[in-house]
Amino acid sequence: MPDSKKRSIKQSIRLFDSISEFDDNQFERICQIFQVDPGETVLKKNDVSSDVFLILNGTVSVCDYSIDGKEVTYFEISEGGIFGEFAAIDGGPRSASIEAKTEALIARMSGQDFRALIASSGTFGLRVAEHLVTKTRALSRRIFEFSALSVRQRLYAEILRLCEDKSDYEGICELSPAPSHYELATRIATHREAVTKELNRLVAIGLAKLERRSITIKDVSKLRRMLAENDTG
Repeated sequence: MPDSKKRSIKQSIRLFDSISEFDDNQFERICQIFQVDPGETVLKKNDVSSDVFLILNGTVSVCDYSIDGKEVTYFEISEGGIFGEFAAIDGGPRSASIEAKTEALIARMSGQDFRALIASSGTFGLRVAEHLVTKTRALSRRIFEFSALSVRQRLYAEILRLCEDKSDYEGICELSPAPSHYELATRIATHREAVTKELNRLVAIGLAKLERRSITIKDVSKLRRMLAENDTG
């Protein structure tokens, strides 16, 4: 069993941590823990189920596929996050597919138990509301980007999101391991060749360094200015 299991589920999941009404052991009683391999599908879009999933270790991708097989990635969720809460709350079908990006250890909780936790604690109910608002804001930003920004601008915005928690004092951001060019393309609604072209442009102007599964942005603040200045030339 991975080391993350040494911590309680409550301690491992940000949404539950520090909620005084919940004890450390109750989640072990109502959850089933399982492991998935990279590339494994955990949930399929339109599935009719209401379980909530808690990521104890690893990363999953929230994605969808067009009729012709084009992949669209909405975002990724890593250790400490949850997914499946929409269906648990409204009883609707799954709104997207979930695929494991890495080996992952996941705890499954019934939608009924999740709703009971919300009903049992006003503090937790507020935290869930804040969590849903955060997700909604993130999706709203992406809708705007898809509608109003060029491929170049969408790539800048995605790289800046990835750099948010990684920049050092000098504004340098190293993404390692970085998403592949194909993975970046699925996140910004374009194709791999367009991503490669724009990354090579950043290298040519001295703003980026590309290595195998690594992207280094040498000046995050400059990239942010280029996005704000509508750099399309």
